[in-house]
Amino acid sequence: MKQRNAMVAVWTALFIAIGATLSLAMPDSKSPLKGDPFVLSKNELKPGERRPVVVSPEAVEVRLFVDGLPFRESSHVQALMNDTEGLRLSRAQREILDRSLTRHRLSPSESDATPACYDPHHFFRYFDAKGERIGELEVCYCCRQVRLYAPDQKLNEGEIWEFDFEGAAKLLKAMNVPTDINCPGRG
Repeated sequence: MKQRNAMVAVWTALFIAIGATLSLAMPDSKSPLKGDPFVLSKNELKPGERRPVVVSPEAVEVRLFVDGLPFRESSHVQALMNDTEGLRLSRAQREILDRSLTRHRLSPSESDATPACYDPHHFFRYFDAKGERIGELEVCYCCRQVRLYAPDQKLNEGEIWEFDFEGAAKLLKAMNVPTDINCPGRG
């Protein structure tokens, strides 16, 4: 009996402590709770939602740079790798690229497992009017993953970048740039 009373006392004390902690953490009715993890901010997506992303809308120029191990590639690809200026995208090409990237918030049933390969060979670099780089989109056709470096574009927890690899492949083909650089048969 004493043991039962002691357990009831412990549980009661635990519930009181939890209640006191929660009451201290909860805001009063006059101040809204900031950073509430249960409320989506304006830039967060709902599970399963996709939103198109323009990497650096203020960029006046986008250029494609190609990198990799040149000794494994044709002389044409080696020349692309040695081009320090990159290939400038036309307005139409930029529009295709701008439509190729989306943010996607995974739904609970989706997995965010990614292949271990990630060795990108296509780099779309964004430049401002001063000629300074303000963003970069790395594309790996070997494992079909992308990474984005732009100060105004960040993923929230549970989100991934999705890329239209087929649409961009058509763009690259029109530019005479192969997608299977250093990953033959997989690009």
